[in-house]
Amino acid sequence: AYETVVYITSDAPGFILPDLPALPYGAVYTGVEDGEDLDRPDFRLEPSYPNPAVSDVTIRYSVPTQSSVKLSVFDVLGRRVAVVEDTRRAPGPHTASFNVGSLPSGVYIWRLHAGSRVASSTMLVVH
Repeated sequence: AYETVVYITSDAPGFILPDLPALPYGAVYTGVEDGEDLDRPDFRLEPSYPNPAVSDVTIRYSVPTQSSVKLSVFDVLGRRVAVVEDTRRAPGPHTASFNVGSLPSGVYIWRLHAGSRVASSTMLVVH
């Protein structure tokens, strides 16, 4: 038997825990603090498309500040098979394209490294 425990915290003085309904197993409450800048781009690596991939693939990512960005592709053994981007990017969303035609069929990992942040996503290549 599993027990679900939910912790809700706030730094605000006088914070009162809201009356929240029970959650189904695996669900999580999330929230945004008042006054948070919602227009600021966050650090994000979206799944590539199409996935599974046959030839040309597009991947979108976003960086919150001007950053040195390195977008690489690795095989499941951890070997880098391609560097798609290695440049400085302004804050905001960006798009990269990559042709997977030279890669054998299999599972690959995208890795986005921007500043001190790292994100990854998988893609399936089929021929």
